[in-house]
Amino acid sequence: MVLYKIPEDMYQAIMTHFHHNAPREEAEKLTIQQDQLVGGLRDSKGRPLVHREGDGEIDRPAPIPTF
Repeated sequence: MVLYKIPEDMYQAIMTHFHHNAPREEAEKLTIQQDQLVGGLRDSKGRPLVHREGDGEIDRPAPIPTF
């Protein structure tokens, strides 16, 4: 990689895109797919079969890091 040869602001923009924005977008896509897949699964009494646990980290905006 030759990213050390480009200006600092361009480097920060590239790193932010590939290491902050892109992974967050992929996580959001996976969450939507999971919701669609398991959202309709219910037992005979109408209760959901799958319960997702977590801290909801994807719902909170993560601070943009400085690389």
